[in-house]
Amino acid sequence: MYGEDDYLALSGLQHLSYCERQWALIHVEQCWVENADTVRGNLFHERVDSKGYTTVRGFRAERQVHLESAVLGIYGIADIVEYGIGNARAVIRPVEYKVGKAKIGDWDRIQLAAEAFQYRRDFYFMARRIDVSASRLPTT
Repeated sequence: MYGEDDYLALSGLQHLSYCERQWALIHVEQCWVENADTVRGNLFHERVDSKGYTTVRGFRAERQVHLESAVLGIYGIADIVEYGIGNARAVIRPVEYKVGKAKIGDWDRIQLAAEAFQYRRDFYFMARRIDVSASRLPTT
């Protein structure tokens, strides 16, 4: 079990796996400079960053879902979590929106996997399985 002061931000998992120095600059030294890519990412996230939900094709997609785990020592906000409705009820899929082309490394997938693992722990009583293979990383 971790104390709240030791928690790692979900976004920090992606930053840490990509580059330890980048992670330290953002999460320890709190140095952040906007550039064209980050501004584009912020604009892309405007809709997903508004709390609420939509229902499409058998899934309820909730935006801005808070996540915290003392067991894993992580916290953050998932862009979207899709919950199956009806026949798809056993499916819970976290969705993270990333701008740009898909990355070669697993940096984004590490963040998504941590979310999926926590949802599996939290919602095990609701779902017999979590469809991690279908979790998505939409890109533009």
